[in-house]
Amino acid sequence: PLPSVSSLMIFSFIPSTPTEWYNIDVYWESLKLQTYMDPWRVEVDPNDLYAGIQKLRFVMYAENEVHISEADIFVATLPEAGWEIDIQPIAEQRCFGCHTGQTFTNLSTAQHWENRFEDILYQVDNQIMPPTEPFLTPNEILLLRGWREYGFSP
Repeated sequence: PLPSVSSLMIFSFIPSTPTEWYNIDVYWESLKLQTYMDPWRVEVDPNDLYAGIQKLRFVMYAENEVHISEADIFVATLPEAGWEIDIQPIAEQRCFGCHTGQTFTNLSTAQHWENRFEDILYQVDNQIMPPTEPFLTPNEILLLRGWREYGFSP
């Protein structure tokens, strides 16, 4: 899965041989993005990009060499989402079969989801959970992200 950008984010990245590069510039089309070093990071503001799959171009400078590589990211506008209408039905259909009060990871309430949200998002983004198909759709994952972005509304 592609990294998804919906609000200002800073991505960390590791160049293949980090000690050789003295500078790295990151571009989207002709727009140069803000980069930081130690560790290497790039700031991505979705307001600078348009929705969909975008290519970031990395220009890495060494003493006698310039190397260029690309990486894809996905930019989306997040929907407003609430627990009862949007997230709970996903949880009931995809998660409650295993993750209720009798399990190590109880995800039976909105509060449980909020407490473990980053972990849950990582698991569904990387198709680790649910353990069997069908995995969450891109729209369902956008709903999860929207729920967090708009303050975990009930």
